Amino acid sequence: MCDGPCASCPDAANENQGAVYNSLPLVSVVIGNWNRLDDLKRAVGSVRKQVWPPERTEIVVVDNQSTDGSIEWCRDQEDIRLIITRLDLGASVMLDTGFMSSKGDYVVCMDNDAELDPTYIANAITIFGGWDKGINFFDDTEMAPEITDYVNRGYKLGCLTPNMMKGDRKTKDLKAGLFREEMFDVNLQFHGAACVFKREAGDKVGWYNPDYYLYDNEVDLGARLFKAGYLTMYCPMLVAYHHISNVNRVRPRLLYYAIRHYYWFVWEHLPFPLAVYQTLLWAAWSVMSAWRYPKTLIMSHLSAWIRMPWVFIRRQPITDEFMMKPWRPNIRKEFNLARWRELIRGEKLFGTDVK
Repeated sequence: MCDGPCASCPDAANENQGAVYNSLPLVSVVIGNWNRLDDLKRAVGSVRKQVWPPERTEIVVVDNQSTDGSIEWCRDQEDIRLIITRLDLGASVMLDTGFMSSKGDYVVCMDNDAELDPTYIANAITIFGGWDKGINFFDDTEMAPEITDYVNRGYKLGCLTPNMMKGDRKTKDLKAGLFREEMFDVNLQFHGAACVFKREAGDKVGWYNPDYYLYDNEVDLGARLFKAGYLTMYCPMLVAYHHISNVNRVRPRLLYYAIRHYYWFVWEHLPFPLAVYQTLLWAAWSVMSAWRYPKTLIMSHLSAWIRMPWVFIRRQPITDEFMMKPWRPNIRKEFNLARWRELIRGEKLFGTDVK
């Protein structure tokens, strides 16, 4: 019998394990929810299955006053911190509330209809930690050559976006051509259903812009991160699944915000020639996609242009050639007749199906 803890004692082993855990960064997982209890349970379940220690994981659910039992379920979970917001604040404010209330050194932004691969958090922290050690840490992994150039120019890593699959685990849920999918790559855009931020980056730029109630809040944040000296990087080994909930929202409402906010993004962040080109293109696409809802079409444009003076006050165009590549003219893509027919028919636009 010994008088105090020693290497062979269970108490000593627990103390050693606790010391190891305490040396790891705290990761906050922020999930926005509104009346999607079944989806929320799956999302939280995937966080609980992470190989990252639960002692170093914080789950924050921000609920928009759900009436389907989500609030009651969250209150019964010992590992969930529940925040209830006003119903009319929008997705950006809802998530910002969670970001700013969380305590983690890293923040996972997660949709309630997303699911994380069990190694998701551990891989993300490894990538962030490797970046801090220097770009040579990634020698064995294929990396877009532009990344080295940005590192030499002093850019830090602010956001990781995953190799996002749809719920069938076979189909990609990424915009075609946005990233070189088999290597680390960079862009202004990230998949907000399951991305990871370094807290210092989010705090520096103020997280999501509350003006972007829904849609384009992600690419706006990516642009502001880049201006502040932070990169958004795609990571092929960071895997998540987007189930795209069956609990759909109202299509005219989604169209309203999607149309309005893209104009704001264009005129705040793009150089003048690209802003003009994208404005003309988006006006045409808006008519094709929202012609069934003339009131929505008119009101979204009125709202966009009434608020445009505030957008011009913030205007600070990005002149970086590589980052502007997705918005440069692409005749083959943008004047694809099959895509036009799809828009006019209203098929699978903005996450909804119209019959």
